[in-house]
Amino acid sequence: MQVVLLERVSKLGQMGDVVNVKDGYARNFLLPQGKALRANKANLERFENERANWRRAIWSAKTMPRPFMPN
Repeated sequence: MQVVLLERVSKLGQMGDVVNVKDGYARNFLLPQGKALRANKANLERFENERANWRRAIWSAKTMPRPFMPN
């Protein structure tokens, strides 16, 4: 079964990787714990939208002006 990883999984891959795993491992561990989604067209689009939102949030946090705090 092909899955898209939603977080880093030891000895399997990084977030966003599409990996091929045994059906039982996906059904019994990865999917119930929210570590992966089945790799179909709808889930890939959903993941790419979430990734874009995360990048946008990180970028805005980095570029946001910080208040001046005098000593």
